[in-house]
Amino acid sequence: MNQLPPNNDEIREFWNARTEPDGILPLDRANSSVGFQEHPIWLGVVLGLLTPTPAGRPIRRVADLGCGTGMVAEMAARLGHEVIAIDFAPARAEQARNRLARFSNVEVRVGDATRPPLEEGEVDAIISRNMIWLLTEPAEALQAWLRIVGPGGRITAIDSTHRTSRHRFATVQKALRLQEFPDGVAPGSPVSGTKPTPFSDLRSAEEGSRFWDAAGAHGTNAIDLSWVSAARMANWSPRERALRRDRYFALSVDSVAKTPEREHINSGE
Repeated sequence: MNQLPPNNDEIREFWNARTEPDGILPLDRANSSVGFQEHPIWLGVVLGLLTPTPAGRPIRRVADLGCGTGMVAEMAARLGHEVIAIDFAPARAEQARNRLARFSNVEVRVGDATRPPLEEGEVDAIISRNMIWLLTEPAEALQAWLRIVGPGGRITAIDSTHRTSRHRFATVQKALRLQEFPDGVAPGSPVSGTKPTPFSDLRSAEEGSRFWDAAGAHGTNAIDLSWVSAARMANWSPRERALRRDRYFALSVDSVAKTPEREHINSGE
């Protein structure tokens, strides 16, 4: 099968056309695929990911990359952080701006997550959710993020495994019409099995952490969020749960200053 990289213009236009709910939903309305993105469970996840280690740098200012309509940015703002929310698609950034207008501690910008419109040292942490699987050049993006947060800053990303192969026995499910999107992505998605990215079909969180470490991070933590996936599937039928293999995870790393020894290692000397 021929595989072509997705086109960034296609990605921008796809997300420009998307609309989402406007606020964190009550539990009884947060069970749909879109609705779960607003589930209150994510407040606890974001809190944990943005809590500094005892010896770590305080996390006061946070950038939410690929912010979409501003869900994670809102959660970070509610937790007391100053937030810069950034999205590639102008329409999505405008939705975020409207949603977050009531928060005095949030600013919304339009920009590419690979080269975000941020000055070095402008934020203490960078967070994203459901974004790194869309990146055509995630190594380049990570290196830019490490420069922006500087020594002691945090990079953390929430995503899921098997983005483009979520369903077990997809061919059979497609033939029997057991799933609306048996290929794992919605029709028209700019990233798919035939247009993959490095993170679009990870088998495990550890695969992602190894990629980040090879790209310039040091000691990336792979965090199991399968309990969040279990909460999402709580009201699904046993068959639906058995046929899905995608699971949420997070990657998190605190940037460290380069030492002469590490410079030699990175340069291959």
